[in-house]
Amino acid sequence: MCQLEPEANRPDLLWLQGLLLPQQHALVPRNGIAFDGSTEEYADCNIVMPEEWDRGTIKAKVYWIPATGCSQGDTVEWELAAVAVSDDDDIDASLGTSQVISDTVLAGKEGDLHITGATPAITVGGSPALGDLIHLKLSRNVSGTDDMTEDAWLVGVLIQYGILTSQPSAW
Repeated sequence: MCQLEPEANRPDLLWLQGLLLPQQHALVPRNGIAFDGSTEEYADCNIVMPEEWDRGTIKAKVYWIPATGCSQGDTVEWELAAVAVSDDDDIDASLGTSQVISDTVLAGKEGDLHITGATPAITVGGSPALGDLIHLKLSRNVSGTDDMTEDAWLVGVLIQYGILTSQPSAW
């Protein structure tokens, strides 16, 4: 596997796919998780961020597919929040302030991949430290400007994060 060394002061990316599970942790279709158009539903993901993460804010882009029956111009809203949980912290720690990103169905095409713009900066709740478990919570924000009544299939989330100017120490 080829791995590029991150450059100081530039953001890096982390792809989350197959890690997100519906909150009831049922088996999900291989190509995504269906989010209903009328009920707020959630998916959770627990990750440990790369050691070069600067512990600052993160941004996200949501990759999703509209279901059959959607119309061009329908709007879908995704909401994301995160919290850092350290060794011996309460696992039910409060999430940081959530951020919402809207996306519009293009050309009325169900089954086509859609990619949102970047969310506003997401502040990770708690006090992020090296090696923390980062709990991400994603939902379809049906109470906002979301007007697509059909399912929206979550395919994955791309996380952008800042990196340290110096490399972390070896374990």
